[in-house]
Amino acid sequence: MLNISKIYLLKLLNFNRLSKQIIVLTVDILFSFIAVYLALVIRLESLYLDFNYNFFILCAFSIFFIPFFISLGLYKAIFRYSGFNSIMSILFATFIYGSIFFLLIIFSKIPNLPRSIGVLQPILFFIFVSFSRVLIVSIITTIKKSKKINNIL
Repeated sequence: MLNISKIYLLKLLNFNRLSKQIIVLTVDILFSFIAVYLALVIRLESLYLDFNYNFFILCAFSIFFIPFFISLGLYKAIFRYSGFNSIMSILFATFIYGSIFFLLIIFSKIPNLPRSIGVLQPILFFIFVSFSRVLIVSIITTIKKSKKINNIL
């Protein structure tokens, strides 16, 4: 099972840069939507949410991170140079995005929408994006190290 996932990951690493950037952007958009859902679950203390128009407006608001992540170069060198500086760039971009997201939530006056979503969603989004970057870099590093092991026998 591990070899199968390793094969797929190696194939993924051989994609061109644009394909990798599109995949990472798609995953980040998915994380943004999941962060919206979890922020609502945490705030409303219920796993069942009525998916009315408020949720879809929140999802539309939540994709405003894309221009900030692109302008700060977070999709240029996806995993090659990930480290502390990369996490700090993600933090800075998420802070800018979170500030605008919070202002959108406050000034949009959407009925029955908890305003704390404007704080919870960017925090959860930062955790998801940072964790995913660190996880992928550690997996790639492990695979590259295992490929360099020479058998003596």
